[in-house]
Amino acid sequence: FFPKSTGNSPSKHFNPSDAYDFELEKTADETELLRQCSGALKRHQKKSLQLQVTNTDRSFGTLFGSEITKRCGEQTFISIDNLRCEVG
Repeated sequence: FFPKSTGNSPSKHFNPSDAYDFELEKTADETELLRQCSGALKRHQKKSLQLQVTNTDRSFGTLFGSEITKRCGEQTFISIDNLRCEVG
């Protein structure tokens, strides 16, 4: 990613207005996984889910995995008991 610049070389200063909004709050991780699993994650409990995902959910589980790492540390092993995803 190179911010907009006026010449042939990339700008040397970050301008927040040039930043791309990836709309992460609209991902299946935010709208489904984190919303439905945050309580179980806090209590270190098992949780079963059945979710519908589409081809636009290519990074499905990435934000959720990041949240597990933030809360539990890099050395923690979390076992997901049952997660069924149907591609639609």
